[in-house]
Amino acid sequence: MKVSLHRRDLWRVALLTGLIGACDPSSEPRPDAPQGVPVDAVHDDWRPSPGPSTGLSVPGAAPRRLSVPQLERSLEVIGGFPKGSVQLPDNLTFALGQPDFLSVTEPARDPSPLFMKFMVDLAGFICGRILEADRMRPREQRVLSAHDDVDANLRAVWFRFTGLSGPEADSDVDRLRATFERATASTDDNPDAGRVAVCMAAATSPEFLLY
Repeated sequence: MKVSLHRRDLWRVALLTGLIGACDPSSEPRPDAPQGVPVDAVHDDWRPSPGPSTGLSVPGAAPRRLSVPQLERSLEVIGGFPKGSVQLPDNLTFALGQPDFLSVTEPARDPSPLFMKFMVDLAGFICGRILEADRMRPREQRVLSAHDDVDANLRAVWFRFTGLSGPEADSDVDRLRATFERATASTDDNPDAGRVAVCMAAATSPEFLLY
């Protein structure tokens, strides 16, 4: 499986659809991500859990976001895709802060509205591809549906994206459950809407993107 962003109509493709292409250039293009997943179901009331703020005697460093290479490799591992298969086009990586080493030599790592807009659209696409790949995997190797129990799946997805588990993840799992239920209830023609919405919520969460 080859995961890449095509360059035609760069912003529409990069921000909306064109992530996956087959390794064989003569092969048919893969379908777009599943439709019918309501974005509002992903982002309504979805806020990061506040971390501890008492007892700090020194100011903390400003949060940094994942670099483009870190994002590409992370999505490969999370999605179970082959190494090197998630690739963003050069023009887009420069727009997202990757240096060209001519005019810019340091990566931009500050969170920005452009980066978050990109992640919302990319998350919808990559989560659709994960769902598609899961259909061909044995149950125990699936990313979004490895368990029969809904809460067990929510915890597995959250852990895969953030490394958080147990009591530390309880409040996040509660919010993921609400996201799953809203997305499932808001569409009748996409039985996988809840799973994709949960994946998108995890992929756009500060716990995944920032450090």
